[in-house]
Amino acid sequence: MSRNYTRRRFLTATTSALALPLVAACQAPVAAPSTPAATAKPAATEPPKPAATTAAAAAPAPTQAPAAAKPLQRVSCRLCWLKNGEFAALLNAAAEGYYQAEGLEMDLRPGGAGIDPLPLVAGKSEEFGVVAGSGQLIAAVVNGKMPLKFIGTLMQKSPSGFMYLLKDGEQPDKRTPKDWKGAKVGVQAEGIITVKIIAAMNGLTEKDYEIVVAGTGPEQLLAGQIDYFNGWNTNQAWTLQKAGKKWGFINSTDYIPHYADLLFARSDVLDANPDLAKRFVRATMKGLQLGIDNPKKTAENIVKLGDKQDLEQNTWRMGVQNTMVTSDDTRKNGLGYMSPDRVKKISQIMYDTTEGTGADAKRQLSRVPEANEVMTNDFLPGKA
Repeated sequence: MSRNYTRRRFLTATTSALALPLVAACQAPVAAPSTPAATAKPAATEPPKPAATTAAAAAPAPTQAPAAAKPLQRVSCRLCWLKNGEFAALLNAAAEGYYQAEGLEMDLRPGGAGIDPLPLVAGKSEEFGVVAGSGQLIAAVVNGKMPLKFIGTLMQKSPSGFMYLLKDGEQPDKRTPKDWKGAKVGVQAEGIITVKIIAAMNGLTEKDYEIVVAGTGPEQLLAGQIDYFNGWNTNQAWTLQKAGKKWGFINSTDYIPHYADLLFARSDVLDANPDLAKRFVRATMKGLQLGIDNPKKTAENIVKLGDKQDLEQNTWRMGVQNTMVTSDDTRKNGLGYMSPDRVKKISQIMYDTTEGTGADAKRQLSRVPEANEVMTNDFLPGKA
């Protein structure tokens, strides 16, 4: 839920960029109008001249040259991971020409392990970025004083949570963190603080459960070495699916209301060129809608533009991912909407959370920011 609350799929995310200037439109010059001929004096009588040939008579009058096409504006966006189905909305927008229709030549730059989009965009490497979790940008703004803002979210719920294998006859998604009592909870080191917070919210002490530092995949869960595995249900759950296992999921967003995969930009870009931000967001939201309307086509676009993507896996993924794209808020306000009250609640939880003990204890946030310090819905197209 904080800087430590990152998507723990198969690694981390994001990298450099390219800030390129606007390209002015170029138009061919308009031909000057012809000048009327002066009145001539009567001429001596001459034999009649032969009539003009048919071709000459049919020749059209010279026309004005067409205006040159307006060049696309080159813009870059740093993703927080490799190009995969997580960024279906952006890949759809690129594959279907939505960015081009908005006059943008979009450069979608992949992230990777150890690559953080936040300082890259703040450092003017790119105009836009995608961050995995809302807590990361909030911390970057409050603690790191980076001039950044959310301008839309691709997912209303985070895919991060706790997977478990179902027992015979058990219905999926019925368990809560209260069921961690006496269990082994597998999590990567960065996510331990999230486990402790959610456990405390459910009345558990650290003596009630055992934290096991896990790898990036659910292999320990499959081997029976842990009872719960913290990961993304759009990623690591595929391993369980392929193994033929029936599984359940406790979504972290039910306890810490993070958004996931949020679009963001520098404040100076939003102030100086709001139309650019609107065009970028509008095209991306159109790509997000296509993912809902046509998941099959979307999976094909992911394979076409993604990094070594599998069609079967991404077809499955879209079925899971689409359940987290909409909410009551989006049905009322349109895709990408972020609730200011919810962002304020996330910030408050982070502020109330300390890491370390005794003299080493430190709050995740130095203060609770106002929602408009870290987010704006002004660039979203709204409800269609």
